[in-house]
Amino acid sequence: MMAGHRLRILTTYAFIAAGSFAGTTTLEAPARYAHIVPRLQLSEGQMLKNLHYEGNNIVMRGKRTPGGNFVDSGQTVALRWQQIAQSCRGVFVLRDSLFSQQDHPYKQQSYALMLPPSWITSAATTVQDGRPLVPMKVFLVEDDQAWANLDSINALFGSFPRSETLYKLAILPIDKAAPEEATQIRNARTALIALAKESRMLVDAAHLGPQVIMRVGAERISLADCTYFGTEIRRKHIIPIFVENPTLKEQSEGKGAYPPGRWTDPQIAKQATQIIYRRRLRDGDIAIERYDLSTASERKRAITLLEGLIPIGEELPTIVWLWVTGPLDSNGKLSGQNALPWISTFRKELVRSNVDGRRIVLLSKPSTFIPSGPQRKSVFEAQVDLFSQQHLPMSINLSTHGLLQLLEPSSPPIAAGQ
Repeated sequence: MMAGHRLRILTTYAFIAAGSFAGTTTLEAPARYAHIVPRLQLSEGQMLKNLHYEGNNIVMRGKRTPGGNFVDSGQTVALRWQQIAQSCRGVFVLRDSLFSQQDHPYKQQSYALMLPPSWITSAATTVQDGRPLVPMKVFLVEDDQAWANLDSINALFGSFPRSETLYKLAILPIDKAAPEEATQIRNARTALIALAKESRMLVDAAHLGPQVIMRVGAERISLADCTYFGTEIRRKHIIPIFVENPTLKEQSEGKGAYPPGRWTDPQIAKQATQIIYRRRLRDGDIAIERYDLSTASERKRAITLLEGLIPIGEELPTIVWLWVTGPLDSNGKLSGQNALPWISTFRKELVRSNVDGRRIVLLSKPSTFIPSGPQRKSVFEAQVDLFSQQHLPMSINLSTHGLLQLLEPSSPPIAAGQ
């Protein structure tokens, strides 16, 4: 057996965050498998140092109480993300809207809640239309009477996008709530106070116009990213994912630049997207999803976005990971055909564009499914070859444990240096 096709044991160490890994062995996959992107699972005890992973916010939050709250605080979970990210090449993290980020707004105490991008486009549109930008109205966490006196959701959120869930929780009295619900009330109020502080930055910039609002908002998002993960970890190991091209269901969840239930100027939305993404690219790589490459209009949409983000001639080291698909099923889930049949067409169009091809990586979704059964290993190896020949990363429906089961029969771990 050639040493180059064996797993290498690098280090063993303990993570100290409550509820996270008790101890983790860090392995290195053979170079043949370095393009594989497995899924991150909590408490598996092993990580592959030279691979990228797909993270999952719910999984990483850990255990829940009987009432559905997360046991660990936002700070504990943030530490867990930081530690795990450093044990691999990089982690893709969904961080693009109020409820799609690492902090849950009310099921745990938030640590570094991010201002949603759609709030920035909403604020910029309000100012462009000549309307005043009204700040949020919040109070001390324990002041039940003040929160109860909020007579409408508009009074709480001012000019900013509303969350019916957070409003209904915030106005409930803590002293009459059961313990689990009281925790949610406190968490919701804490999150609203954080959002009020962040959105106040936009209010204070309103007199300078919508362009300044967008730049200020982009800076606040960048600061939240670096606060949550740490500046160096963000730069070297964290790849935030943004849904720039959301489905109707995702739009209703606040993803993308268009806040649900209100009109947003399309030009403002495009400008804000470019400003936010470009600012985040200064901190490290980013990922953008998702584009059906079988559709000419979606290929054009992706290229137009990329030309504004990573144009030829701009000497920056950071990369855009573009998540691409083929036609997807209509069930609202990420299932259907992957992008491989259309990769060549899209790459030819990229060559003819003003996109710097050195700064883009295409990641095909849905993930490659590795079935069980006697042909499992041969199917896996064939897919490894296929993606390698296409010079593409290979997202798979396996965690470290499942991947090791496929690698170890022919690639047993060896001590580093052997």
